[in-house]
Amino acid sequence: MKERKKDLEHVTDTDVEGIELSFSHFGAVQINGIDYESRIRTAEAGVYASLISSQKSARSVVIES
Repeated sequence: MKERKKDLEHVTDTDVEGIELSFSHFGAVQINGIDYESRIRTAEAGVYASLISSQKSARSVVIES
């Protein structure tokens, strides 16, 4: 999956279009079928999560999952 670079303070519906999240009972996270577990358990990911979670479009992807 190609990584997208984006201004994380301005996430739009178009930016999150086509993103599919899945969560296992064991806490594993996949984005579009790719395991991201090791990437999301970092301090850097925590900073990004704070920025992204403030964006309505990004939150909608998680809520729908």
